[in-house]
Amino acid sequence: MAAYDRTMTRAARRWTAALAVTAATLGAGALAQAASAPTATTGAATSLTPTGATLGATVNPGGQSTTVAFDYGTSSAYGSSTATQNVGSGTDAKDVTAKLSGLQPATTYHFRVSAANASGTKAGSDATFTTPSAPTVKTGTVSAVSTGQATVSATVTPHGQATTIVFDYGTSTAYGSTTAAQNAGSGTSAVTIKATITGLKPGTRYHVRPRAKNATGSANGADVSFTTTTAAGPLATTSAATNVGATTATLPGSVTPRGVATQAYAQYGTSTKYGASTARVSAGSGTKAVTVRPVATRLKPSTRYHYRIVAVNSAGTTTRGADRTFTTAKATATTVLVASPNPVPYGRGTEVRGQVTGGGAASARVTLTVQPFPFTASSTLQSRIADRNGRFTVPLASLRMTTRVSAGVVAGGTTLRTRILRIGVRPSVRTTIARVGARRVRFSGTIRPGGAATVWLRKVGEHSTITVRRVRARGRFSITILRPRTRGIYRIRVRTDTRTLQRFDSRPRAVAGR
Repeated sequence: MAAYDRTMTRAARRWTAALAVTAATLGAGALAQAASAPTATTGAATSLTPTGATLGATVNPGGQSTTVAFDYGTSSAYGSSTATQNVGSGTDAKDVTAKLSGLQPATTYHFRVSAANASGTKAGSDATFTTPSAPTVKTGTVSAVSTGQATVSATVTPHGQATTIVFDYGTSTAYGSTTAAQNAGSGTSAVTIKATITGLKPGTRYHVRPRAKNATGSANGADVSFTTTTAAGPLATTSAATNVGATTATLPGSVTPRGVATQAYAQYGTSTKYGASTARVSAGSGTKAVTVRPVATRLKPSTRYHYRIVAVNSAGTTTRGADRTFTTAKATATTVLVASPNPVPYGRGTEVRGQVTGGGAASARVTLTVQPFPFTASSTLQSRIADRNGRFTVPLASLRMTTRVSAGVVAGGTTLRTRILRIGVRPSVRTTIARVGARRVRFSGTIRPGGAATVWLRKVGEHSTITVRRVRARGRFSITILRPRTRGIYRIRVRTDTRTLQRFDSRPRAVAGR
């Protein structure tokens, strides 16, 4: 029995050892079967700059120590690789990145990820990216150059970013002026952009360059220069003078600016040397003839004048029309009437005098029209001929009311009427003083001319005069007051109701006291 047990024990040990060997052999095979080559998936390129980019990928080491690198180049042959990175020996996917530098702007690059371990090497699929760039711009041509404008062009490559372009221009390479910005798009191919520059000066050399800009930067094209054409002189035509008077005349004409801002005026004088000019007037900047009408002033009567139209444009080009002449009219006869004396005491006379000046003064015929107040009727005095100096005198006798006088003058074939001359008439007042009873005194009198009037009784003091009584009267008046206790000095003032008659003040008169 004991021998059997020992035999079984040795058999069990051999079987257990065999199982251990078998288990060890099976475990090693299982581990060898679990490890594998890595997997690699190419990602995207980010953080793009004109000379750099960041490449991304995902790698699973497959349970073995694995290294990763990125192949890149301008074709799918690559040609360059990043430094290798150790991503460990895990069995989970892991993100990896690598930064590139020293790239060329505006260039398309190919790249892929490559992972390697003991089981093998795996490469991701090919991917591409394009490095950004400031736009490139090339100066084009300058065309359609005229006196005031030109058209310029340029070709612009936006390099995949929204790009705008302007044209800098000026009379030097400092430029100073810029056209409005234009959109050149965001493509990768060259586009042509044109702009018309206006407001230029004729016969002037200008510099211009294109300037493009996008999010990455800006670029300038080459400078180019051009010269605007010299402005053709405006056309000027002199027309016949109009509205010719003794001292003024309108000197019309027509001016064609020929597209350049132009002003016009007239030169005039008693010879073709002229010597005087009218004020300038605008003729615009069109291409059609426009009529201008400058006016000459301060001319001499009965004088022959030469004149012509002159046009000058903003380029300084001056054109003169043909010479023409006109003769001013004779001077219009004029005169002013005066009367002496004026005003006139009631019932007295005066003399109306005047002097005719201007053409025909020496043989002027004068006719006076006389209208006494209330100016509803008039009379005409006999015509008179002025003396060789144009002077004349007409007497007027026995004026009793304010009178209006005017004169009709015929001189040098011209008829005129003078302004109205008013001749005032002072009222005539006769005053008496009489006692009325023991304590009163009466001032009474007559007024000529008759009619409504206002009468003041005024007491004259040493330093002032005061009104004692005021009454309304018509032809006659009567004012009664208490007799002063002391000797008083009084004055009568009369004013008729007609505005044309002046006041009358009597001489002061003494009134004895009680």
